[in-house]
Amino acid sequence: MKSVLEELYYGNIRPFANRRIVSGEKQKLLQSLENYHNKLLDSMSIDQKQLWQEYENRESEIMSQFECEIFIDGIRLGMRLALELSEE
Repeated sequence: MKSVLEELYYGNIRPFANRRIVSGEKQKLLQSLENYHNKLLDSMSIDQKQLWQEYENRESEIMSQFECEIFIDGIRLGMRLALELSEE
């Protein structure tokens, strides 16, 4: 049996792929967000749409970086918890 670290290294463990099922409440919020997004785009000129697309691209890039940092922080916290539990 491979260790968890080996499984992670070889790509057999992909935490980001284990997305949870979206609840009804979250689904409603996502639908509402999409509706507002579409209304906003419909009201824009071509130049405004291009500017908005660039904004969304940059926002996506920074959110991806934040999510990576949060993931790393979570792993570090988990390791600290495991170390503390092993000491007792």
